[in-house]
Amino acid sequence: MPNGVDIGVDIGVDSGVDIGVDSGVDSGVDSGVDSGVDSNVSKILGIIAEEPQITQRNLATKTGLSMRTVSREMKELRESGYIRRIGSDRLGYWEIEDS
Repeated sequence: MPNGVDIGVDIGVDSGVDIGVDSGVDSGVDSGVDSGVDSNVSKILGIIAEEPQITQRNLATKTGLSMRTVSREMKELRESGYIRRIGSDRLGYWEIEDS
């Protein structure tokens, strides 16, 4: 029976450690992703404030982000009401909404 107790203790300790490590890694990854997204949004909004007529392609170039990332972030900003497009795609400009 002592072997059964040892195995039970080892399994309990191992799974407890795994759960603690997993949750720590998960929260670290989540906060890293969140801060990266916040950083992307800050870059985009900063450039729009300086250059309201900028295109998404030029935003990608100036921020160093991919076109896909800029497009996704801009869509989220529009849907959340942080920015809106005034005028046409070609001749319009971005307006940052007052919160």
